[in-house]
Amino acid sequence: MKDCDYDELSAITSLVTSLSQQIGNSSETLNDIDDTLKKLVPPDVYALLVNRDLSNRETKSDKLGEEEEEEERNSQDQDQVSKEKSQRGILNVSEHEQRIRDLQRQRLSLIMELQKQDFITAKLENIIEQYGEIFDTLKDFLKSHDKLQEEERLEAKESLEKYLLQCIFPTLQKLQRDKEGS
Repeated sequence: MKDCDYDELSAITSLVTSLSQQIGNSSETLNDIDDTLKKLVPPDVYALLVNRDLSNRETKSDKLGEEEEEEERNSQDQDQVSKEKSQRGILNVSEHEQRIRDLQRQRLSLIMELQKQDFITAKLENIIEQYGEIFDTLKDFLKSHDKLQEEERLEAKESLEKYLLQCIFPTLQKLQRDKEGS
C-alpha cells in the first residue's frame, strides 16, 4: 500500500512539475507572441485590440447587477488574482491564436503571391528566351537570305554569260557569215 501511495505521490509531483514547466513555457510563448505582435501591428491597431479586450470585460461586468458583482467579489476574494491571470491568459491565448491565424493567413497569401510572381517571372523569362532564339534564327536567316540572293544572282549572271558565249554569240557569228557569204 505504501508503494502505491509513493507511486501516486511521485506521479502527482511529476505532473505538477511538468505543468509548471508548460505554464512557464506558455507564458514565455505568449510574451514572445505579444512582442512579435507589437512589432508587426501598428501601435494604434495594437492599442485598439487591447482596448477591445478590456471593453469586453467591462461589458460583462456591467451586465451583472451591482449586488451580484459584490457577492461574486466577496466569495472569490482569495482566488480572484489567480483567476484573472488565468482568464487573461486564456483570453490572450485565444486572441493571440486568432492573431496568429490571421498573420499566418496573411503570410500564406503573401507566399502564394510570391510563388505566382516567381512562376510568372519564370514563364516570362522562358518566353523571352524563346523569342530571343527566334530573333537570332530570323536574323541568321535574313543574313543568309541576302547571301543566297547574291549567290543566286551571280549564278544567274554566270549562266547567262555561258549561254551567251556558247549559244547566242556562235549563232550570231554564223548568221553574220552566212549573210556575208550570200
